[in-house]
Amino acid sequence: MKHKYYLPVIVAILFGSVFVAGKYLADAIPPATLSALRYSVTVLIFLPILFKQRLQISSINRRDWILIILAAILGITTYHVLFYWSLHFTSATNVALIHAANPLLTLMLSWFILKQVVTRRAVLGFCLAVVGITFIVSDGSFQQLLTLRLNTGELLMLIATISWAGYTVLLKGIHQQTVSSSLLTGLVAVIGWLLLLPLAAREVDLSFLSSVSWSSWLAVLYMGAGSSGLGYWLYTKSARDLGPATSSLMVYSLVPLVVAIIEWLWLGVAMNWVQAAGFIFICFGLVCALTSATRPK
Repeated sequence: MKHKYYLPVIVAILFGSVFVAGKYLADAIPPATLSALRYSVTVLIFLPILFKQRLQISSINRRDWILIILAAILGITTYHVLFYWSLHFTSATNVALIHAANPLLTLMLSWFILKQVVTRRAVLGFCLAVVGITFIVSDGSFQQLLTLRLNTGELLMLIATISWAGYTVLLKGIHQQTVSSSLLTGLVAVIGWLLLLPLAAREVDLSFLSSVSWSSWLAVLYMGAGSSGLGYWLYTKSARDLGPATSSLMVYSLVPLVVAIIEWLWLGVAMNWVQAAGFIFICFGLVCALTSATRPK
């Protein structure tokens, strides 16, 4: 198939399922513990890859190691703890809608940190996405904005999305010649997992293990292998086959719809008009920004 447009669709389904699975597990397993369990599965997958590429690890310079550690802190530890924590306070659909603005936040951070020149359409797209996020965070209430009474879950996810955007920008600064994609993904996963363990140890109460069902353990297994493993690999393949802009546009536009459908079918929660309006603004922003050209300075 010349244009593999089915790849971002599969990725969106894999990623979107995690939002609903996280909501399903939010009240059963604490956020840091859930993140550590998820990445325990991911680490088991990447350990053989890291062992095979152990000679490349020894050749990584100090600068790249610093960026790798910072990427693990932002993209694994901070993002996932805040992501699961936000699901205690809001719906999976709201979380997915805010996360849909990730490419635009990445674009703005690239402009600020990497001095990447962006077009006026990109700036307009970012502004449209901000309107959509504000609408969702305030629950469509102008009064809440005036009194700064914003929903905790949406704010936590907004911070998590900014953290993920920072992680994405950091990855661009790591030398591809010495650190391959598989090696980088494995190192970030392992370091992030190690940083999650002390946080999980502080919050864990082993009594919760007896109340976790088999379906919950299967959900954890899926998040570690299906999303962090298969999903990330397919996303990389999609970005190479279709280009990063097209892949990001399709994945981040489809994920909220996938989440809304799964959440409605599984948890019986339907998307309301506030979420729909915010999603429309974010989608217009994505289309406006990601279909415009950007160039390095």
